[in-house]
Amino acid sequence: MTERRPLETHYPGKTRKGPGAAVICSTIDMAHSVVLNLITKSDNRSIPIIRLSSSLYKCGLSPLTRFTESKTCLSTEYSTRTVTVQLNAPLFVQCTCNGDAAKLKYLKWAGPDNQFIPEAGPGTDINIYAERTDDSLNLLIKNFTEGMSGMYQCSANYDNAYFVNMFELKTYPPLRFVNTETKQYLIKGHESKINCEVGSDANFLYLWHRQSKRYVQISDNDKYKIENNGLSISNVQEDDAGDYVCSVVVLDTGDTNNINITVEVISMPDITELEVTPNKTIVAGDFLKIECKGSGQPTPNYNWTKIVDEKPTPIQEDSNYIGPYQENNTLTFASARHEDEGTYRCTASNMGGMVTKQVTIQVLEAPEVVSFNNVTAVEGARAEIACRVRGKPLPRVNLMFDKIGLDADTRISQLTNQISETEMSFSLIFSQVDRSHHGLYMCQAVNDVDNANETALLNVLFKPVFEKPLETIWGWKGQIVNLTCFYESNPEGNVTWSYHGENTLFKSASHFPHEPVAQVILGEVPFYGDYTCTVMNEVGASTKVIYLKEAHPPGLLMNVVFTSKSATSVVFDIVGPTEVDGPPILEYTAEYDEAQNFNTTDDRHRITWDVYGTHKVDKLKPNTTYLFRFAGVNQVGIGSWSSLLELRTEEKSPPEEPLWEENITDLYDSVNSLILSWKKPESNGDPIDHYEIEYCETEVDDDVLQRCMRDRTYENKIMLQNLKANTTYHIMLYAHNSVGNSPAAEKFIRTSDIATKQWLSASNIIGISVLVVVVCLVLVDLMLCCWKDQGVIANVCCRKRKQKQNAKEKALAIRDKKGLLSDGETPTAAARPAGNGHKEFVYEKNTGAITGKHSVV
Repeated sequence: MTERRPLETHYPGKTRKGPGAAVICSTIDMAHSVVLNLITKSDNRSIPIIRLSSSLYKCGLSPLTRFTESKTCLSTEYSTRTVTVQLNAPLFVQCTCNGDAAKLKYLKWAGPDNQFIPEAGPGTDINIYAERTDDSLNLLIKNFTEGMSGMYQCSANYDNAYFVNMFELKTYPPLRFVNTETKQYLIKGHESKINCEVGSDANFLYLWHRQSKRYVQISDNDKYKIENNGLSISNVQEDDAGDYVCSVVVLDTGDTNNINITVEVISMPDITELEVTPNKTIVAGDFLKIECKGSGQPTPNYNWTKIVDEKPTPIQEDSNYIGPYQENNTLTFASARHEDEGTYRCTASNMGGMVTKQVTIQVLEAPEVVSFNNVTAVEGARAEIACRVRGKPLPRVNLMFDKIGLDADTRISQLTNQISETEMSFSLIFSQVDRSHHGLYMCQAVNDVDNANETALLNVLFKPVFEKPLETIWGWKGQIVNLTCFYESNPEGNVTWSYHGENTLFKSASHFPHEPVAQVILGEVPFYGDYTCTVMNEVGASTKVIYLKEAHPPGLLMNVVFTSKSATSVVFDIVGPTEVDGPPILEYTAEYDEAQNFNTTDDRHRITWDVYGTHKVDKLKPNTTYLFRFAGVNQVGIGSWSSLLELRTEEKSPPEEPLWEENITDLYDSVNSLILSWKKPESNGDPIDHYEIEYCETEVDDDVLQRCMRDRTYENKIMLQNLKANTTYHIMLYAHNSVGNSPAAEKFIRTSDIATKQWLSASNIIGISVLVVVVCLVLVDLMLCCWKDQGVIANVCCRKRKQKQNAKEKALAIRDKKGLLSDGETPTAAARPAGNGHKEFVYEKNTGAITGKHSVV
């Protein structure tokens, strides 16, 4: 709200007579020394006056307005003046003719329409009229409206001469402030402006004051600059806040208006940090929060936008809170999606301005196999199996086969195609696919987030294939032969059989489509010859030929010789026949007996060996002649017997050399003791009665024998004791019979380091032993206290109870004449019964019962 105030500088005027009480005030225009007058009427309305004779101006709040002086009635020249009047303001113009009043004929006012303005007296209701006072004719306008603008003239007839003074009245609207707030803000550290603007075309002047205990006028300097629309202040600081007055003065009329403005100093927003939780790079589906941390006075407002095509775009919040949503200065992603990836801008603003800061987030996606389809192709044709994957970062793709050998296959090539930043395809191209490529393929997509797998079948169609297109099978009379036609095909095929080119019906297991079997019964009329199996599917047909041949037992062996013999055993080397007209030889058999008995009976000894085993006959008699014959054996039966082979066993001799067992037992519970074992050797015709063992200490660097010891055992194992630790022993083992000792079985053994066994030192062992003894003594003493009221604990803790017990026992002793009630601890040997203290009765102290010791009660 504006307030009218008188001009600050006043000069006393003089009081003049006229309608009502009037006060004349004056001021000085520094440029033209103009005298202004103001008449205040009795109704307290201030009316500007213009005295034509001496260039009078308004005196009041408004800016000054003036026009050039002209002396009426003294000049015949016409002169025109322009006067600016505020719209809706009153106006008072005084027209006076300086001269002899007797020569003045008339004095009149005329308006813009050249019509004379009527004269009226005080208190009239007319808006515009003329009022005569003494030697003047005054023009009064109560409310100057826009339609009253125009040329006005005051005319006089003086001494028969015509005089006129003309002036133009113009209006301007009231002084109203526009774009001017009563509370304004300056930005700290910047050049800021306090806005003050008047909506008027009048010629006016701005004056600025600031309240600091009193109002101080502001003038242009380095700090302040007065402009047409406000006051500019450079490098605003906190002390620039306060109350300011903006005043406007119309230069033409002197009209004024003021407005009080309160100024606060604010600071521009500043974004210190965009805090991202947990990270700028996240996985789709994860939680994300971006907090825009800033400062400013007053507290700034925050707004989040997303940069799309280099332009900020409002964020469309999701009602389900799946997408991003803003809460105060925080942007939250409850479950980040791929489309949420991008750059986000935070704008902080207050009355001081705005500032922005942006951050880019990356949303990673777990890999996904978009498509990996089954493929069917005919063998020999081109085939392609493709895997399409998606993920961010772009996944690495591996195509794996459940078989091996694809890497070296020149018929297979690879093709990679990147479809977009997050999607690609990987293909295996088979120029000529075959059945080895048939099977399951796995597409594996891997990136930094996770991995994904999918499988697809490459279904290769091919005609039937036989592992053995030609096969020979043996058969013999009385046998049922199964002719098998195993094949591999995709899809399955139909099986047909023929014999010597003619279709033949067989008893077949047709319910096994992949393993068809034809049965042939070889009776009195055998069906030997060629059998053909034909298998057909939609891709093609294949045949298999089976030759069914008559089988015979093996023929004569080429050679049999013995390679070694002893008193009780013989080892043979057998060479089979060069050709076998039948199944292969499975084993060799031999019949043998003493020479004198071989032809007298058919109940001979029989032994059978594997073809590739050791052909050994044992448990023979020493120094005895034996006859042997040999034959080969196959599925048909035993072949022809070889001629007889005569062989005499050796005389009785010492046993064969024993064979050491691999394992050696190192007994840790007995320091440096070992258990050695061996296999029982051949006795060579005389039983082994014992084993002798000799073991000697040996230097590490040479074989010099040192201290030796001997031992004997009747078993095939022995324990060696009291060996030195960390010492090498040379051990020699002999098997003995009545003939003598066998060759020595030698062995070198190094004993363990004693430090590795005795992990406790002597002091530790002694300490543990003492502790164990003490604990045992305490336990025994505690048991004696509880059971017999004896021991150290009983003496210390159970003394009173023991005294009562002794008294009770004394009383019992008086009644127990024969000692039946005692515990057997009689004080003297004379009182002890015969039989080494054997008691025939037992007394139960608690119940008082006496029971015979051997009673069943």
